[in-house]
Amino acid sequence: MTAPDPSLEAAETAFREVLAESPARAAVLLVDIHPADAVEWLRDTEDRDRSMVFGALSPTCQASILEHADEALTQELIAPLDARLLTQVLEELPSDEAADVLIEADDRVANDALERLSPATAESLRTLLSFDPESAGGIMATDFVVTQPGERIGDVVKSVRKGAEDIEPDVGVFVLDQQRRPIGYLSDRALLTHTIHSPVEEVMCEPFVVAVDEDQEGVAQLMAKYGLQSVAVVDDAGALLGVISAEDAAAILEEEVDEDIALLIGVGSDQLQTRLPILVRVRQRLPLMGITVVAGLASAQILAIALGHGSEDGGGGVQ
Repeated sequence: MTAPDPSLEAAETAFREVLAESPARAAVLLVDIHPADAVEWLRDTEDRDRSMVFGALSPTCQASILEHADEALTQELIAPLDARLLTQVLEELPSDEAADVLIEADDRVANDALERLSPATAESLRTLLSFDPESAGGIMATDFVVTQPGERIGDVVKSVRKGAEDIEPDVGVFVLDQQRRPIGYLSDRALLTHTIHSPVEEVMCEPFVVAVDEDQEGVAQLMAKYGLQSVAVVDDAGALLGVISAEDAAAILEEEVDEDIALLIGVGSDQLQTRLPILVRVRQRLPLMGITVVAGLASAQILAIALGHGSEDGGGGVQ
């Protein structure tokens, strides 16, 4: 196990001290903190202060935090945002993450925010929202670079660099035919290790393709099994609709583990990592604990009876 980072602990202590005086000043301290750590700090902050700290952050910082927040925390953080502020956050997010945020937003605010986005972005998000949230289409991203046979590696690298701020990171590049069907795949490693004059068809490998309505857990397990950087999501005609990254697949598998743990401890998965009062959590788990206690007592009684009979039978045999 990795030892706690003293500098991170000191930073959190400073955050708590400043937070007691000014949530707005505390927000400044989150700017240089990794979003995953910021999420943990905010989760352990009182509701009112959490809302004020998040509201004082820039849209860029807010977007980074939302990318690492779970559904419950996301819903709470964006609740105070009006359509204008929500739009600013959505513009900073990858398409799949933006769609997830819209799902957690108030319907009226979400619709107003969509109207404020560019027509192309709004249409892309509406398409994502139309898919089953549990399907491959529900987690795919639509911001990515593609190429075609006849292009050279140098041309592809230029396209990736040009769109670096807007595309899904670490998904490589898919090679498409004239019907936009994936016929090849270029990993980031392939782009870095081949000369800029190499034709893409000499470098590309076979792409992994999944249907848009395929179960997302199955896709995540496939990616984990083969160590895939990304997979292509296609429609019924085989045309490319989106891509799923290894990071998104890992998040799905993590959610699956959380759900299994929730079943074991007798709570809903949406109640994990929440700050519910102790009495509420106890009341939620009392039925399961009661069943466990009764079952244990019954097992003990059965065992005692069995051992008792065994002793009596054994005593008669010795004589």
